Amino acid sequence: MPENEWTLLGKVVRTLAPTFKPRTNIHVPATTPAEAPTTERGEYLARYVANCVGCHTQRDPMTYKSIGPDFAGGIEMEPLPLPGADMGLWFTSPNLRPAAGSALSTPLAKHS
Repeated sequence: MPENEWTLLGKVVRTLAPTFKPRTNIHVPATTPAEAPTTERGEYLARYVANCVGCHTQRDPMTYKSIGPDFAGGIEMEPLPLPGADMGLWFTSPNLRPAAGSALSTPLAKHS
């Protein structure tokens, strides 16, 4: 597998949000799930492609290991220093976990 490189967007985020730290404990599956509407494909996209889990799972700031349920949100993020931005207005990532009894309530596998 090739080494990861910072994309232009990644470089912008890294510059504007100096507390951002990339995940180092990612265990990408050896094979990519088939492009079909399956739970496995959705989990693959949410964890490894779109990295929804990165902003919506609480992590220990020293080890970056999960300290809360995956996709449960609750991470406070500092505002980006953009023109006109209120630097005192922090953002909290929302809970992406499905509601009990909904069609999306299939539990995801726990990854360490």
